[in-house]
Amino acid sequence: MRYFRERPEEAERIAMRSAAVFRDRYLTPAAEACYWRAMVRRWKQVQDFEPEAYFIDESTGQTRQRGVDWEVFVAPDPAFPVVMPQATSY
Repeated sequence: MRYFRERPEEAERIAMRSAAVFRDRYLTPAAEACYWRAMVRRWKQVQDFEPEAYFIDESTGQTRQRGVDWEVFVAPDPAFPVVMPQATSY
């Protein structure tokens, strides 16, 4: 540590390079999407209920999707605004 405290420019160069390698190799959009998808699937294994993806809208009698698709939630398209459904009690 003393060596790098005496050479802050070298320490900063190493830190910046390490951050860039980590970001560019492990935090790519594809890697993050893979991580989140795996996390959600693993979470399903430990939760104690089975969520229902669809429900019947009592006002119209139509079957509707509960919530929004993951891809729409994490990367909304400004050309197609999404209105998030209000929370309901289950």
